[in-house]
Amino acid sequence: MLAARVLADTFRQVTVLERDVYPHDRPDFRPGVPQSRQLHVLLLRGQHVLEQLFPQLRSHLLELGALPHDYGTQSLYYYRARCHVSHRLDGWLCSRSLLEWQIRRELLASYPHIHFLEGNVVTHLLSEPHTPDVVTGVQFQTRNHKDDLSLQRLDADLVVDASGGSSRAPQWLQMLGNGYEAPQETVVDAQLGYATRFYASSTHAPYKFISIQSPGGRRSGSLLELEEGKLVVVLAGKHGDYPPQTNDGYLAFAKALPDQILYDRICELAPITPIYGYRRTANRWRHFEQLKTVPHNFLVMGDAFCMFNPVYGQGMTVAALEARALHACLKRRHGRSLSRRFHRINARIIRMPWLLATMVDQGMRSADASPIAHNHGSIMRRYMDRVTMCLSADAHVLLSFVKVVHMLQSPFALMSPSILFRVLFCHTAERRPSG
Repeated sequence: MLAARVLADTFRQVTVLERDVYPHDRPDFRPGVPQSRQLHVLLLRGQHVLEQLFPQLRSHLLELGALPHDYGTQSLYYYRARCHVSHRLDGWLCSRSLLEWQIRRELLASYPHIHFLEGNVVTHLLSEPHTPDVVTGVQFQTRNHKDDLSLQRLDADLVVDASGGSSRAPQWLQMLGNGYEAPQETVVDAQLGYATRFYASSTHAPYKFISIQSPGGRRSGSLLELEEGKLVVVLAGKHGDYPPQTNDGYLAFAKALPDQILYDRICELAPITPIYGYRRTANRWRHFEQLKTVPHNFLVMGDAFCMFNPVYGQGMTVAALEARALHACLKRRHGRSLSRRFHRINARIIRMPWLLATMVDQGMRSADASPIAHNHGSIMRRYMDRVTMCLSADAHVLLSFVKVVHMLQSPFALMSPSILFRVLFCHTAERRPSG
C-alpha cells in the first residue's frame, strides 16, 4: 500500500492486486501475511516517514485507540542490566492490523484513482515480442476459486512487486526469457523461533514497552501495549531453544529471562488468544541490484527484495524508506533506467539495517559467508558486546544505541570517536581489579 501511495502522485491510475480480501468492518489479521499475528513494531524512523506520506495518519490512529508513547522514558530496556533512557523519543503504539486498516482508509479517502483488486494472485509478467526487454503488465487469476482458473491480463506502464517474502519475482524473470536470470541470494539464519500471545491489559503499569535481551542474545522477550486495552508479548529463542506453545511452558520461558518484570506482568493478565509460534526468521537478500540485465518497467521492493529477521522490527520501516525512495526516483524521471537505478538505491537503503541485523545475530550461519566476512562479523559482534556492557551505565551510549535500533542513526554512530571512547573506557573500568 505504501508503493500505491507514492505511485499515485505520478500515474493517473494505480491498481493494487492483492492476494487477500481485506477486512472491511474492523481491523483484523490477514492470512496472506503469515506473521500478522506476531508482535510488530514500527520503528520511529518508519513512523516519521509514514507521517510524511500520510499527514493525518497519526491523529487518525490516535482517534482509533492507538497509544501515544515515549520510546525513551516510558520504555524499559534490559541489556545485562536494566537500562533507562532519560531522553524523550515520542511516537505511538498500535497493532499492525490497525495500522494497515487506517493506511488503506487514507488511500481510499484521498486517492480515488487507486483501485484494489482483492483475492487475486499474479502468475506471470508480460512483455511484447517486439519489446522483450520491457514489462508491459501482468497475468493474474482469482485465488481460491477452483471453478475459475482463467488467466486475466492487466496492462501497465510500471509493475511493482511488493508481494512479500513469498514473491515469485525470480521465477517470473526466468519465464520472461530474453536471458533474464534469477538474482543471487544471501541468507543469514540465526535459527530463531518466537511465540506471541495477546492479553487483556487491566493495569496501568509504568512501562508500555519492555524489551529484555539475555546475554549473548540466546533468549529475549518483549511486551507492548496496544489499542483497545490489549497487550502483546513475544518470547524468542535461538538454535532450537524455542518458547513452548503451552501455557505453563510459555510462562516458564518468560520466568527464565534475566529480568522478572515481564513474567510478573503477564502473570497478572488474562490471555485472550492462543500462543502463536513462528519460525520463518532468516535474513534473506535477493540481489536484484546485481543483475546484469533487468527488464524495464519492473521494480521489486519490500520483503520481496530483502527479508529481515522479524525480531528486530526493521521490515516495515525499511519498506517505508523504500517507498520514499521510489517517490524520489519517479520525480527525477529516470525513464528506461528506472529499474536499475531504483534497485541500486534500494540496496543502499538495506545495507545499514542488514548490517545491524546480521551483526547482532549471534552464532549466525550463512552459506555465502566468506572467511573474511566471518572474521569481520566476529570483530563487530565483539564490539557490540562491549557496547551492550555499557548501556546500563552510560546514558549517552544508551541513547545512541536506542536511536540506532530505531534507525534514527546509522549503526556507524556507535563507532564515532565519542562513543568509541566511552565504550572502551567503560569496558576497561569494568575489568579493573578491585582493591
